[in-house]
Amino acid sequence: MEFTTLVRSQEITILTWDGKGIMRSNNEDKVFDNFTVHTLGVMEVQGKNRTYYGHLKYLAPDGDFVIFRYRLNPGEQEATSTLVEGTGKWKSITGGGKAKRTAVGKPVTEGTFQFCNNHKGTFTLP
Repeated sequence: MEFTTLVRSQEITILTWDGKGIMRSNNEDKVFDNFTVHTLGVMEVQGKNRTYYGHLKYLAPDGDFVIFRYRLNPGEQEATSTLVEGTGKWKSITGGGKAKRTAVGKPVTEGTFQFCNNHKGTFTLP
């Protein structure tokens, strides 16, 4: 994940991120296994308060995709995710859940951040 800083001061820091990765499903049906992921978002820091807001695109091996919106408010340990839309077999998907960071690695290069999240939730297809 790469960061771009808009402003960094004692009062407020605002930055954007752009990340890419791959999904691994831990459930039996492996529903999102081997999906690639692209995430874009904004983080705002005021003192000890952090707010994250972003979107994720889960791209299936067959080319169909699902879009999630997520938000982490100050003081929360898990982000709330909401399914926004999908294409192909994922068209009109609804649902959502929670995401929690499970691991953080040492930055590979300056201005990057490596981590793992665990996403849990439910979805419905028409």
